Amino acid sequence: MSPTHLKKSEKHEKRPDELEQAWEDLEDSGQEITMAKIARLGNQFGYTTGKWVLYAESNYKIDNLWAYVARAVVQGQCGIRAKVSSTNDVDPGDGHNVIKIYNNFTNYNAVMDLEKQIRKAGIKCPMKYKPCVYTALRIYNNNPWKLRPTIYHSDFDVKTMQSRIMRVTDTQKLELVYDSSSMDQMDSSNECHDKK
Repeated sequence: MSPTHLKKSEKHEKRPDELEQAWEDLEDSGQEITMAKIARLGNQFGYTTGKWVLYAESNYKIDNLWAYVARAVVQGQCGIRAKVSSTNDVDPGDGHNVIKIYNNFTNYNAVMDLEKQIRKAGIKCPMKYKPCVYTALRIYNNNPWKLRPTIYHSDFDVKTMQSRIMRVTDTQKLELVYDSSSMDQMDSSNECHDKK
């Protein structure tokens, strides 16, 4: 599939200038920068989307993954839109190609459901979930606020056919939030990383 960006629907109006000003005001206030405050800014200024980010080490793998994801999005089975890129905005400079599958990060159930949909589509690679407001505010690894740039991490165990999802806590540690049961009809050929 040739398009690098697919949309099913998008119904929010972003206000980047107002977000930037509110962010500067928050930084200047001397208050602690927290995940909750960033989420409130996202809600207030129309940055409510987030993305599950899938990583692939080779062009061959990314092309195969993109075919799965693009088909699932177009068929209405997976997220509101998707994008494939050789630029990684979660960990810039790490050399991986990425696919991003979007939905509303403020709805926990929707985020977990999207992870299940991605896994049901046959995607087994490790994934991280990043709110788009973090990207807009340039919150990457090693930021001055010591925040993780992602709020969920999902790993898939091909032996047990189960997902394991961890969330980032307010103290920036990972804690288990979801351990899925066995999933049916998974295609084991759709691995994300090159076999070593």
